Amino acid sequence: DRGGLALLLNEIKKMKTRKISLHLVGVGPSYIEKYNSVLSSIEYQYDTYLNRDELHHAFLKTDIFCIPSFSEALGLANIEALQYSKPVVVLDIPVMRELVEIEPMYFLATVENLGSKIEQVVDNAHERVVKCKSGHKFLNEYLSKESVFSRWDEIFDL
Repeated sequence: DRGGLALLLNEIKKMKTRKISLHLVGVGPSYIEKYNSVLSSIEYQYDTYLNRDELHHAFLKTDIFCIPSFSEALGLANIEALQYSKPVVVLDIPVMRELVEIEPMYFLATVENLGSKIEQVVDNAHERVVKCKSGHKFLNEYLSKESVFSRWDEIFDL
């Protein structure tokens, strides 16, 4: 969890006025046991692993994707969430700021405002749409097969 799971769970626990259902993916029973005191008051499910079809259905059911990592930037999970047009909430770490300067596709949250940032995402449909469109633009410009293979060609032609 790179330190962010406890932060996310504690922030969700504080959101008593909202009905939040959490789906934790990539965590096992040891995490559930570790965070049981917080999870006991939150509606959640967890999966250690999801195959492609299960992951597809999980993304279709997801409203907001949050990966509160203190170190991971443009990981595969973030890319998949952007591809599914899901608003992505991440921690405001230097590498994320750099990506947002390229294309404003993420909702940046600090340790202090993660919960309120999630609530902002829920409450602001227009901003969600704008960020999702920016995410698609970023994927098409920088991570499409064509752009990645073109860059590889440039590198190997040096």
